[in-house]
Amino acid sequence: MSKSVVASDSSPQAGALASEQSLDWRWLAVSGIALLALLSLAANPSMPWESDHATKAAQIMEIANRRDFLLSDDLPDYYRLRLFPLYYSVSGLMEYATGAEIFSLMNYTSAVWGAIAGVALAAALRRTFGVHPLWTTFVLLAMPLFVITFSYGNEISWALGLFCCSLALAARPGVASQTAAGAAVAAAVMCRLDVVLLAPFWLGWTLLFGQGETPQAWWRRLIAPTIGFLVVFAVVWMLLVRRPPVDDASATFGFNFNPLLAVAYFTYPFNPSIVLVGGIGWLFLWKLRRPYALVHLLLLIPAAYYFRHLSTPKYIIWMLIFYGLPTAVLLQHVRRSFQAAIVAFIAIWAVFGISNYGVFGPAQASLWYVPTADGPCPIGGYVDFYRREHRGDYQSKQQAYLDQMRELVKRGHQPDDKFRVVGHWSHVALPFLGASGELGDDEKRRQWEEFAASSLKLGGDLNDNGQRLLMSQTGYSDLSHTTEEFATQIRDWLGKGQVRAHLLREGELIPLWIEIGTSVPENENPDLGKRLLRFLELYQNQMVFPQQQFVGAYKSSAWVPASRVSELQATGEPLYQDAEAAAFDRAVEGAELYGFPWPERYYRMKSPKVQHNLKKSGDAANPQAK
Repeated sequence: MSKSVVASDSSPQAGALASEQSLDWRWLAVSGIALLALLSLAANPSMPWESDHATKAAQIMEIANRRDFLLSDDLPDYYRLRLFPLYYSVSGLMEYATGAEIFSLMNYTSAVWGAIAGVALAAALRRTFGVHPLWTTFVLLAMPLFVITFSYGNEISWALGLFCCSLALAARPGVASQTAAGAAVAAAVMCRLDVVLLAPFWLGWTLLFGQGETPQAWWRRLIAPTIGFLVVFAVVWMLLVRRPPVDDASATFGFNFNPLLAVAYFTYPFNPSIVLVGGIGWLFLWKLRRPYALVHLLLLIPAAYYFRHLSTPKYIIWMLIFYGLPTAVLLQHVRRSFQAAIVAFIAIWAVFGISNYGVFGPAQASLWYVPTADGPCPIGGYVDFYRREHRGDYQSKQQAYLDQMRELVKRGHQPDDKFRVVGHWSHVALPFLGASGELGDDEKRRQWEEFAASSLKLGGDLNDNGQRLLMSQTGYSDLSHTTEEFATQIRDWLGKGQVRAHLLREGELIPLWIEIGTSVPENENPDLGKRLLRFLELYQNQMVFPQQQFVGAYKSSAWVPASRVSELQATGEPLYQDAEAAAFDRAVEGAELYGFPWPERYYRMKSPKVQHNLKKSGDAANPQAK
């Protein structure tokens, strides 16, 4: 950096390093309050965000219901129980103690961890590089992955919070702080096992910045942290794990590599401007403190591990530190005029968005997000994106999965051997409904589990075995991921009118559940069959979800009773009409809205998630996939 850009080392904004730098607890408090407030505003209080959110919630409720906080061998393992043991155990204890609505508890607890992570990282950077806490706070809030991760319930928010605490404690002098640093990183590992990939970075950080009351040899600096780590790790292991945790295929990640998505996952979640500024900041770190600049590169180890299996940026969340730390250091040390320019360069993404699909303003940018296995990630328009997140727009897909099974139960379906489900259906919602008490007593839960197991065993087999066939809305709309034979048979039955709505709610035009097949006489419901065929044609046999608002880019359609057509025809003819229902390609007040979960143009791009599902032809969860 030239002297015209970087502030003089003697200037106040240049800051001091390590032991020379004292903490200003008032600014740390301001940072913590700001982080907690903004993360809580982004969080939705009652809806799941990612595909595994409801399953994790079920695990926590099951622990609370059974008071099984030590995770006994009798406890059902709904989702990687032994890989996230401390997260589950403490969350279950909190749920038992508070009795709070589970998604509220999980989501707002993550917001608290976000404030802890931000304050801890700010304290660490203040001690080590003299960075003002407000710079660290600004950089973290400018990275959407930080805001998203800490506004919904997940184990990595706990792990990242504890890891940041460990970095802050390791930079404090004294045996107690050093021991606590080791304990904190052990707790982080017990919240999410892949934190072990950060061991080289953590050791390097501790060697560079760890210090006792008096100067020590390098190996002595590791004694107290190592003791703290081993004690906590051993205690938690003996209490909660008790056996090797990686013992089944569910702990692996079999996703195909996609170069376009890989580039997107390494940039958009972290703010593209911060990615660029962070690179410049690393060059400044090389000049400022070369040993640390080399240690900093060890944060790339998790990225290297997951690179070929990258279906979500959550796997590389540690890039928040990789990009964020050098950006904050650079902001601290450059002159004020350059600070203002960098802040403006970073903040532009809060309003605008850019992708290979175009340049978007505040409202549209939040719609053209990057799809991931763990929910949407914005390309820009952060302010509107977080408003939609709080409102629940992006959660409607995961909520729809829950509601499909919830409605089947509420409408009185009996889980006996008269029916089985074919095609895609949200059977993974059953543990959540069971743990929340919505399935009934233990006997009813067992019956639903047997019903699910029986359906999954036969999967996509459409042969007549005496059972009547059910399909969910996401199942009959999503024929693109089934075999051609399966899809052809479903369309043939629809064309012959061999379909009936199953436990139809009054006014429901696109049934949530249907019965289909030879158990239904031909021409029993020709209009319904024709309507659903048009629905499949309209959405190219892709999975469709209810929507809260009409979005043209998502190919929304508005479905109304046929009796309303005459009043609506003045502004345009319907897309489809039969004796009972009609569809329009514009917003209609009071209509049932359906559409894709993301822009229609995305279906031209192959995602790792889709490619993975297409290869799982023998998987019981998607038995008819080709």
